[in-house]
Amino acid sequence: MYICIVKQLHKQQNTTTMKTMSNREKLEQAINNNKVFSHHTALSRGYICKGCGYIEEYAGKYGKGYIEHRPNVWDKVSNKYHIIEYFIYK
Repeated sequence: MYICIVKQLHKQQNTTTMKTMSNREKLEQAINNNKVFSHHTALSRGYICKGCGYIEEYAGKYGKGYIEHRPNVWDKVSNKYHIIEYFIYK
């Protein structure tokens, strides 16, 4: 009886995690499956601290895909800008 309940709970957890896949996981999966490529990088206004980057979905001028926002750690002079990288579906 106990094993059946545990298996049912495990199945429920797996289905909920598949529904709530984050943008980072979607992007990593698309990169691993060779579905997206890095189109270009750019600078954008705004400060992002180290380790606090984020990914958002993108549909615009270059096509559909994802934008990765990450801190500008190479430029020690300015912290007013951060790096964005466009990953576009092939």
